Amino acid sequence: MGDPTEIVNPAAPPYNFSERANKLFDGSTTASQGNFHFEFTVPRDLVSGISNGKMSFYAFQDDGTEGSGYANNFKVGGLNSDAASDTTPPEIKLYLSDTTFVNGGTVGPNTQLFATLSDANGINITSVNPQNSIVATIDNAWSYVLNDFYVGKKNSARQGTVIYPLDTLKKGRHTLSLSASDTYDNRSSVSIDFVVTDGSGIAVSGFINSPNPFYTSAETNFFFTHTRAGEDLEATLTIYDFAGKPLNDIRYSITTSDYTVDLGKWDGKSYQGIKIGPGIYVARLSVRSLADGSQCDRSLKLIILN
Repeated sequence: MGDPTEIVNPAAPPYNFSERANKLFDGSTTASQGNFHFEFTVPRDLVSGISNGKMSFYAFQDDGTEGSGYANNFKVGGLNSDAASDTTPPEIKLYLSDTTFVNGGTVGPNTQLFATLSDANGINITSVNPQNSIVATIDNAWSYVLNDFYVGKKNSARQGTVIYPLDTLKKGRHTLSLSASDTYDNRSSVSIDFVVTDGSGIAVSGFINSPNPFYTSAETNFFFTHTRAGEDLEATLTIYDFAGKPLNDIRYSITTSDYTVDLGKWDGKSYQGIKIGPGIYVARLSVRSLADGSQCDRSLKLIILN
């Protein structure tokens, strides 16, 4: 039951309006002394006919000053018959979480699609021809149009990124594909495979060092991948001899972690700063998420040569 004293206004009469749904370009450039300049290739996919277009502008300064405006005193339409030829499709690099993702890697049920796209004549973000839209597909079953999620690189009309949240993914193996066209309608597609965990806690999906084996006179780098990209982490790396005696441990504080975390170089020294001799050792990694306190441990065999 509603409020008996509530006054309900009568419905407004319907009215007609025009929608500019076919966006041709979206980008940003640097302004200096109030002046700016940008260039872009108009895509082939235009609404039929020739009509007035509209450019919308928004500007801001570091001190918080803002400004906006628009221009609609120009025409859009037709095809330039003298335009240079282009048969090369755009380049697409597809990841999950961030650019450190490794194909076949493991993520949690809530992650994000991250892609970089580039082309000599720019990426097509128009909507008049759905076949040329930026489309993400999971397992050849669920598709998403991502034109509105494309963000052009500053001072460039030729490259940009797409970031799109992927939530409540089902546990198991999946395939993610991304397709896009350039402004000449050349199209390309890439795919990656990934595994989704149950999301009950952080999972370290890969732990390696390189080089391995390494010489006593050299150093080695430790890396790990995990399912909580973006979260703050604490990590401890402990080196044991084969009898289980700890020889050294290194603690790390990792803010806004990438999917792949580089722990840096280890010089092969013990607690006392003495080089560990040649032999077989165990490196144990313990990673804890500061978001929920969940923890995951991984180990690997470490070989040091004389």
